[in-house]
Amino acid sequence: MRRRMKIASVGIALAASISGGAAGAQAATGLFSYSGQDYSVDQNIASKVAACDMEADSHAVHADYKRVSTGTATYQVRDGNGANNACAYTNPFAKYDVIQHRIVEEIPVLPDEFGYWVYPS
Repeated sequence: MRRRMKIASVGIALAASISGGAAGAQAATGLFSYSGQDYSVDQNIASKVAACDMEADSHAVHADYKRVSTGTATYQVRDGNGANNACAYTNPFAKYDVIQHRIVEEIPVLPDEFGYWVYPS
């Protein structure tokens, strides 16, 4: 009986640490903007942005983003291969203070598809 109690308490502690670890890892990733399966996401408490092409449709994607210190200027980070194989990121060594971002799927000849602007805090 005592051995079962120890195994149960170890199992509960392990489950708690796994769920706590998942919450800790998720805290580094912020809000998502979607267009279909493609998305942009802010990371590291809104200091970086990623543009992720998750559809193998030959359409490039980019993330439009705005920064605190630059007023109304819009910047881009682009994943241009349209191949559903990776994300493109802003410079990993710079801090951008992102105030809003959205994903844009670049569709040749037709209007681009825009995700909603999201506002990380």
